[in-house]
Amino acid sequence: MDSFLSDLVTWLQYLFNLVKNLLIWFSDVIFNLLHTAVNFCWDALCTFILWIFTITDFHASLFTSAFAWSGLPAQQVYILQQCGVDSCLNMITIALMIRVTLNLLPGWITRV
Repeated sequence: MDSFLSDLVTWLQYLFNLVKNLLIWFSDVIFNLLHTAVNFCWDALCTFILWIFTITDFHASLFTSAFAWSGLPAQQVYILQQCGVDSCLNMITIALMIRVTLNLLPGWITRV
């Protein structure tokens, strides 16, 4: 009788460990799938934002001396370009666009 009970207890422990290991394995699989899905969505969002900035070439369209500063004398345009005003305006415009894009996200996502 003792042998039967000890075998039964051993079998129940084995069954409990098997079920526990299966639950751990399933939870790992589910969390890995969720992690992959979140990374896919984040990568798609970042790729879309990069695409928006890639198709929008600010330097070629907005801040060239021929387009934006065509009414100024050539010496002033030269000084402005040598001081880097066009690059500065480009960086400010891109920073504002990033800020406006981040405003579209809910606040709980951007808080750390």
